[in-house]
Amino acid sequence: MLLAVAALLAFPAAASAANQTVQADDATLSWAPANVAVKAGEAVTWTFAGTSQAHNVASNSANWTLSTPIQSNHAPVTYTFPATGAYAFICQVHSGMTGTVYVNADGTVPGSPPPPLSEQPFPNDQSPPGTLEVADTSRPKLTRVHASRIARGVRVRFHLSEPGRVTVRVRRGDHVVRARTVRVRRAATRTLRLHGLLAGSYRVEVTARDSALNRSRVKRARVTVR
Repeated sequence: MLLAVAALLAFPAAASAANQTVQADDATLSWAPANVAVKAGEAVTWTFAGTSQAHNVASNSANWTLSTPIQSNHAPVTYTFPATGAYAFICQVHSGMTGTVYVNADGTVPGSPPPPLSEQPFPNDQSPPGTLEVADTSRPKLTRVHASRIARGVRVRFHLSEPGRVTVRVRRGDHVVRARTVRVRRAATRTLRLHGLLAGSYRVEVTARDSALNRSRVKRARVTVR
C-alpha cells in the first residue's frame, strides 16, 4: 500500500482543466470543497498547503482503495478515477473531514444548479428509464465488537452484516494513534490487529460504510496495553 501511495505522489496525473483540487483546512478541519465532480479518466488532487496539523487522505467507501501516511507537511496526492461512481474520502485523524468525488458523464456534483434553459434538452429528447432504481438507505450493522490487548497492540473482533469497509481507530486522549481500514466482501466476522502501541489505556472506535455510503453506528471499546 505504501508503495502505491508513493507512486501516486511521485507521478501525479497529467494536468487537465477538468481535474479538481481539494484543500485541507486546519481552521475548520474540513476539505474545501468537500464534494467535487470529474468525468471518468480525470483526476482529483488533495493538497495540504498551509496546514500545520498531521493529516492524511484515505478512501471511505468500498469501491476504491487509497491510504496515505498520517503526517504534517503532507505532499499533494493525486488520484485518477477510471470509472463512474461516488467515491467517499476521509482524513483518518479528523473524522469530520469527509467528502465525496462524483465521477459521472457531465462532471457535476449531484444537486448543483441546473444549466441555463438554452442548454437543457427538450423533454422528448430522452427515453424513459427501463427500470426503476431503489436507493439503499439502510445502515450496515456492526455487532459482536470486542477489543483485547496483545503484545504492544490491540486485537479487534467484529461482525459486519453486509459487504463494505470497516475502519478501526485507536485513540489515546484526543489523538488517533493507529487507524486501519479493511474491505469486507460479504457478511462475516473479522479480526484486526494493530501493533506498535505503548503501554497505557486506549479507546477503540469501529465504524463501517456499505457500497451506498451508508455509515454504521460507532462502536466503542476500551483496552489497556501493558
